[in-house]
Amino acid sequence: MELQWLGVNAFRFAAGDTTVLLDPYATRRREPLCDPAVAKRYFPQATGIVISHSHWDHLADAHAVAAHTGAEVFGSRTTASVCQSFGLPPDRLVVLAAGDRAERPGFAVQFFASRHVLLDNGTVAYAGTYETPPPAPPRTAPEYLEGGTFAVLFEIGGYRILDLGSANLEDDCLRGLEVDVLLLGAGGWQRTPRYLERVFGNVSARLVVPCHHDDFLVPLEKGIVIRAPEKLAELVRRIPLLAPGTAVRQLDLLETLHLP
Repeated sequence: MELQWLGVNAFRFAAGDTTVLLDPYATRRREPLCDPAVAKRYFPQATGIVISHSHWDHLADAHAVAAHTGAEVFGSRTTASVCQSFGLPPDRLVVLAAGDRAERPGFAVQFFASRHVLLDNGTVAYAGTYETPPPAPPRTAPEYLEGGTFAVLFEIGGYRILDLGSANLEDDCLRGLEVDVLLLGAGGWQRTPRYLERVFGNVSARLVVPCHHDDFLVPLEKGIVIRAPEKLAELVRRIPLLAPGTAVRQLDLLETLHLP
């Protein structure tokens, strides 16, 4: 079983003939938000594509990846609406809400209600939904409405992997959850009151992989630029204190972790 980090909240999970992509975003610039050639280079194949929320740094490449791989896209109604606006057919879009689970040969995915980390002014960036496809495909960051944020549980290759890609949560929805790997959103984590205490008071994980702490406007080929290294270091330092016995692994951009 392979787990690869491609920056932001983008991950590749591969087990046997199954490859599942989470929030596959590789273009990493504002103009254009999606370069299909870049998306194809970094995400050449997929069995399924899962989107945790619909901001541009999670969704903007997904339609291009789905187009060249033929994969289904699993996500919110907003995710499906945006993908339809780019021409993806409805039969390739699987709409999931909190509590929903989808099973396919080789993997399963379940959505849990969650929250997006707040801005300094206490609001969610680009809040809103698309209940139907927008009249034109989104071209700018503000057009990629958040559309609801979810914690996502993957079951693949005999592993349970929980993604908490934005540094906030709905405590009750995750209470008592046991997983092998927790993908832990680190960007802005100190803006969420008692974030780490709440995460590890509800979720038990053998391994934690921090994510969404890189500068996602720096091209992947230039390597990682950590946006707030001192805050990331504090997060990594505190996890073993709150969850003794839990390992923490910081991945470099494009690094692949081989799970036994």
